[in-house]
Amino acid sequence: MKNFYLPILLFLCICTVAEAQESRFLHHTRERTNLILISTGVGMNFDFLHTGGENGLTALADRKTGFPVVDFRLEHFFSKRWGWFADIKLGIPLRYSRNNGSELAKSLEADYYVDNLVFERERPGVSPCMATGVAYRIENSRWAIYPRLGIGVNNVSYQSVYLDLKKKGGNELYTIRYDADNDYGESNMDVFILSVGMSVNYKLAKYCYLVFNAAFAQPIGKRSSIEYQKKDLYTNEIVERRLYKTSTLGRDINISLGVGIPIYFGRGIKTGKGGTTRKERMRGIMEQKRESYGLFPTTKKKIIRR
Repeated sequence: MKNFYLPILLFLCICTVAEAQESRFLHHTRERTNLILISTGVGMNFDFLHTGGENGLTALADRKTGFPVVDFRLEHFFSKRWGWFADIKLGIPLRYSRNNGSELAKSLEADYYVDNLVFERERPGVSPCMATGVAYRIENSRWAIYPRLGIGVNNVSYQSVYLDLKKKGGNELYTIRYDADNDYGESNMDVFILSVGMSVNYKLAKYCYLVFNAAFAQPIGKRSSIEYQKKDLYTNEIVERRLYKTSTLGRDINISLGVGIPIYFGRGIKTGKGGTTRKERMRGIMEQKRESYGLFPTTKKKIIRR
């Protein structure tokens, strides 16, 4: 449960520190209440799957720790500070850490004739991760910071294991499957996540900025699971069954660098040291003039004395 609250606490800390520095950070800025940001970047994804112990699921899903990622993000700020975001990241794992099907087949060759139906070393498929939620807005004339917190789905692939066995010196026939409901080939699993991240933008031109992005995904909800089955092919009876579970499938951190474009709606509002806008200062000046000269500047207000 404490892992669930960690991203929320991190998001609140970032917003609190930013709020404390707001008056200094937003000095002499031109803000636009309605703003859309579209960005894309490339970087690296680091998988934090816990692989200790004899867990069949983590062994099948263990990918090379770091692999490339491409991200696309849309952010819409409808007020001075708050907005929403939607992003999608495409992880491109290069390989699995182990070939579990071949390792299991070799361990059984002493007692069985083994037919490994997935004999080639599998390559992980593209792993999409989608999230949406709220974003906070901190800007000055060149720099901008956008902390965000949301929920989403992380799609994680794992290896398939399909073995047919014939007992040496006997007629027993068995089949071994992991996640037997799926067909042959690579499998994948959707994991619900809590996502916390932050973008740091640097303005290169009026309609172009450089963006550095970092995001952390924490699985939420029930633990991910997979079932191992050993079945007798004559009787179709399951002679051995195991259930493997983990709460860390889909936990990762990704870091990327890219570019983006802003789309502005409405007129900019210039703010000064006191936090007042130009429009507010002009209104105050006009009110002072009306008190002294009346409705029209050329008509001096008459003062009636008794």
